[in-house]
Parts: sequence; structure tokens; C-alpha cells
Amino acid sequence: MLKKKIKWFGVDCGSADHSMNTSIRLMRPDIAKRFEQRVGKSCEDFFGHFHYVHKKSGRHVTENMFPFLATPFPKA
Repeated sequence: MLKKKIKWFGVDCGSADHSMNTSIRLMRPDIAKRFEQRVGKSCEDFFGHFHYVHKKSGRHVTENMFPFLATPFPKA
């Protein structure tokens, strides 16, 4: 999407992020544990952290969940 410079899209779901890269992993530790057993890493290690600059304030942000909410359209 970034390469094609798509400026708008819609999805009918709670998040376009992987479920275990959202707050679901905190709300459902039983499912997170099964995921971690399957991949052999903690959710945080598997997905890592991402960094972005907030478009309005200019502050630098580091997060470990919901990267799709912040990274596709930083100038929108």
C-alpha cells in the first residue's frame, strides 16, 4: 500500500494488525500463551517494537502493539 501511494482504504474488522499484535494478547492471555508456544517466542519478541513520529506533535513514539494504526499513512 505504501509503494502504491494508496491514500484511503477500508476494512471491516477491529484492526488490520495481527490479533496477537493488539491488546487482545493482554485480554486473552490463554490465546497469547498458545501463540507463543507455537512460534517459540513471546508475543513482544515475535512482533518487536516499531517507531514513528507523531504527525501533529512531532514527538517520537515507540510502541509494541497496533503498528498498522500508525505506520501506513504518516502524513494523512
